[in-house]
Amino acid sequence: MDRMNEGSHYGKGPKNYKRSQERIKEDINERLSDDDYLDASDIEVIVNGTEVTLSGSVDSRHAKRRAEDLAEWVSGVTNVQNNLKVSTGTESPKGTTRSTSGASLTNSKINKEQHLHN
Repeated sequence: MDRMNEGSHYGKGPKNYKRSQERIKEDINERLSDDDYLDASDIEVIVNGTEVTLSGSVDSRHAKRRAEDLAEWVSGVTNVQNNLKVSTGTESPKGTTRSTSGASLTNSKINKEQHLHN
C-alpha cells in the first residue's frame, strides 16, 4: 500500500514501542537483497538506534538513491545517512571508461595519456 493513500495514523505504534535495531537492519537487508533493480552485494548497513548508515559502492546514482529510498521506508527508521559511492572507471561494452560526470575516453586515448604521464 502506498503511504500517500494511508491514513494519518501510519507509524503510530503503542506507547513506548520502539523497533529493535536488529529488526530494522534485517528488514533493510531483506529489501536491498530482494530488489530486482539493485545489486546490493557491496552495500553495508549499520543501524544505530533508529538511524541507518549505508556504505560501500553501487554502480549508478540511481542505485544509490534507490538503496536510500528502500532503507528510508522501513518502519522505525528516522534518518538514513547515505555514504554509498558510485563506482567509477568501470569498463563499458564498447571499450570505453566512464566517469561519474558522464565523460568517456576510449581505451587507446587512456593508454596514450598514461604513456605521456610516465
